[in-house]
Amino acid sequence: MTQALLSLDDCLPNFRTVYKGVYHFLSGMKHFLTVALIFLVVSVSEGQEVSFRLLLHSGEVRVHHGMELKDPVAGLLIYPGEHVVIGNRGYMALVHVSGSILELKESGTYKISDLEKMAESADAYPYAMQYAEFTSFHMTPETKKNRLVASAYQVRSEVPSTHRIRIYIPSAVKVLNDQVFLRWESVQNGNFDMVIRDIQDKELLRKKVTENETFLDMSHESLINAKILLVHIEVEGASEVSSDTYALKRLSDTDRIQLEEEVRDVASGVNPAELLILAGFYESKNLLADAQMCYYKALKLAPNIRGYRDAYDEFLLRNHLVRF
Repeated sequence: MTQALLSLDDCLPNFRTVYKGVYHFLSGMKHFLTVALIFLVVSVSEGQEVSFRLLLHSGEVRVHHGMELKDPVAGLLIYPGEHVVIGNRGYMALVHVSGSILELKESGTYKISDLEKMAESADAYPYAMQYAEFTSFHMTPETKKNRLVASAYQVRSEVPSTHRIRIYIPSAVKVLNDQVFLRWESVQNGNFDMVIRDIQDKELLRKKVTENETFLDMSHESLINAKILLVHIEVEGASEVSSDTYALKRLSDTDRIQLEEEVRDVASGVNPAELLILAGFYESKNLLADAQMCYYKALKLAPNIRGYRDAYDEFLLRNHLVRF
């Protein structure tokens, strides 16, 4: 037994030597693999510089990477050497890495190299790509369930006479722009009064509305001096049916000037794609009334492109502006 223990002790120095050798070998391999991995990532990155981000699509569209067909989901990154195909009723809104914003409406095949030339001649906005990413994130396949709920909601958007009418804005919201789009739940055969008061509950404006939406011009002479406007919707001939009171608060001059400067670097809003990116900017700043105005304008400019309707529905849902 003693002899066996002595033999084991004699073996330990050799074991330690072998262990150290293996340890140093593995450490060297780890360093080699790390360097190789970094080299691989850098090589791939250098060979795969992004050209465009897919903001939104509708109808029949395809993105080709050689023989591979890529799923045209919102937010998809498109690279040089690829091409896109616009088919029946197809539409694509693309944002170039430079900040240029393109709309593809005509059927045909478009090489990315040709689209890059188009992007070079278009206006570029430094923050367009950033807010395109913010916006497209909310339109990925994971939001499909929300879209289904939104579609169901549209069927039941009319409220019974025993309910309070919900306006599709937060109960209190800051506003940057003077023009505000207001939309609310409808009532069967209902005509409405939009009543605007100041913080002292003085009535400043009353407007008759035949549909469940309207515009409010906060630069109106009777409203221009009020820092906070209280909005209330009433149903003609049914005093028991009305909305709660919603507050629109103007931004301070300092905040307004700063945000107006930022907006100029995001998009100009001349087409639906730019309006969608602006909506994302406003939403990120919690200016939900301004964001809704952008969605309204986009839908008016592109009434037949389902993607914009889906984007608006998801905006209402994720911000809890509609009744489930």
